[in-house]
Amino acid sequence: MDNVRVFELWEKRNAPYLAQFGGKKLVIAFSGGKDSVVCVHLLNRLREKYGYEVEAHLYAFPRHLYSPEYRAAITEFCASRAIPFHYHEADPSLPDIQGLKDPCRICQMARRKGMIQIFPALGVPLSKLVLVSGHSLWDLAGYALEHLIDHELADQRERDAAQAAERFLEISQRFYPCLSMKDGYTVYRPMHFLNQEEIRGFLQDAGVPPQDSPCEFVVRRPKKFLAGYFERFALEFSYDRVMEFAKRHLPLGDKTDVEKLDREEFLGRRI
Repeated sequence: MDNVRVFELWEKRNAPYLAQFGGKKLVIAFSGGKDSVVCVHLLNRLREKYGYEVEAHLYAFPRHLYSPEYRAAITEFCASRAIPFHYHEADPSLPDIQGLKDPCRICQMARRKGMIQIFPALGVPLSKLVLVSGHSLWDLAGYALEHLIDHELADQRERDAAQAAERFLEISQRFYPCLSMKDGYTVYRPMHFLNQEEIRGFLQDAGVPPQDSPCEFVVRRPKKFLAGYFERFALEFSYDRVMEFAKRHLPLGDKTDVEKLDREEFLGRRI
């Protein structure tokens, strides 16, 4: 794969957003997976050109994913690129998710709570703050198919309607690459324009592996099931086509309605 050409195309799609970020701080929610590693890598390559700062934050939950060796490796990776990296130990009162009925939900709620706690300590005015997540194009395609299967094809008699509604409330706003929230901060998703094969190509450029102990519960997540299908048949997607499908078939809601959400609502239930 021609990484130079892919990078040029990726920058072209992201340039309208990056051009707005001069003098701002891009705070990347860093999980250690390949998407977030590449997200840090790509945004760091362009920080001088567009005049923004990059900072990575990792909330170390679930604990079994983050060995001392991995922490040392990712700290060295960031330091070698002069990227401020903040490793946040998880709340010691959080349970061990192994053996829980719904470990993924517990993990997600814990990470959101951790982000809300970290938020006030970022030391930057909200008008200068850009929160970055690494949701990729395959994530969006997976969300769209998950909703289509759940709401249009499956027998809904056995479905927990309230849980399904909460799930879509959470994922629907992720289809928008950039949100200008009413409190002044921005939410940005630069990985929307990359397929997984392209992300893997950049991962080699980044010079550091993702987590060496992938989460054992990842197979419970619908988008990961679907990602296996995408990979098996070497599928690639276009953001424009996925978004066109989502607008036609999914109740996404208006972008401006999302941008009106209070910080507590957005960070606590949506992001």
